[in-house]
Amino acid sequence: MDPQSVELLRAKLQRLVDQALDEWFAPLTEQYITPVKESVVITDHGPVGPFKHLWPSGDWESYHEGREYEVTRGGRRVLMKSGIGTRPAFGRARRRIVIFQRQGSVLDQLYPLAEFVETDSDDGGVAALVPDPRSPRKFLKHGDSPPQWCAGRRVDRTDRLFRSVQNGPSMRLVVPRDDFNSMVEHAFWVGTIRERFG
Repeated sequence: MDPQSVELLRAKLQRLVDQALDEWFAPLTEQYITPVKESVVITDHGPVGPFKHLWPSGDWESYHEGREYEVTRGGRRVLMKSGIGTRPAFGRARRRIVIFQRQGSVLDQLYPLAEFVETDSDDGGVAALVPDPRSPRKFLKHGDSPPQWCAGRRVDRTDRLFRSVQNGPSMRLVVPRDDFNSMVEHAFWVGTIRERFG
C-alpha cells in the first residue's frame, strides 16, 4: 500500500473513531451544555491559616491564606479548600487562587480542580481555563460555545487577558479577585465533568 493510501485510511479511521466517541459521550456532555436545573449551594466554613501543597512535580507551593467550603448539588456533597498565594506566571509574579477538592480519610489530601490567575485587565480580575464539556481534558478555544455554568459571565481569550501572550486562543472564565463563590462553583463544574466526585 502506498503512503498516500495509508494516510487516507488513517484519516478515515480517525473520523470514524471521533464519530463513535461523540455518539458515546453525547448523553453525558449534553447535561453540561443545556441549562442547569439544580442549583449549586456553597457553604463557606471560614478561613484557614497558611498551608503548603506538594505538586506532582515535587515542588511545594505556599498559600498565605485560604478558606474551606462545602458544595452540594442534587444530593452530591463535595468539600473544597481555596489557597491564595503568589507565583510567577505570564511574565511576572501574580496573585494565584487554587481551588482544591479535599479528600482522604482525614480530608488532608488536596486535588487541584481550578487555578485562577491575576490578569492584566483594568478590573483586576482573576481567570481560570474553561474545560470543554465534550472533551473534559481539553480546554475551550476561541469560537467554542461556553458551557452553561459560564452563562452571563465574562469568558475571554488568554491573549486578551495577559499582555505577554501573543497568540492564546484558549478561553478563560474571568471573575472579580474576591468572588470566591464563583471560583468554587467553577471548580465544582470542572470536577463534575471530569468525573472527580464519583
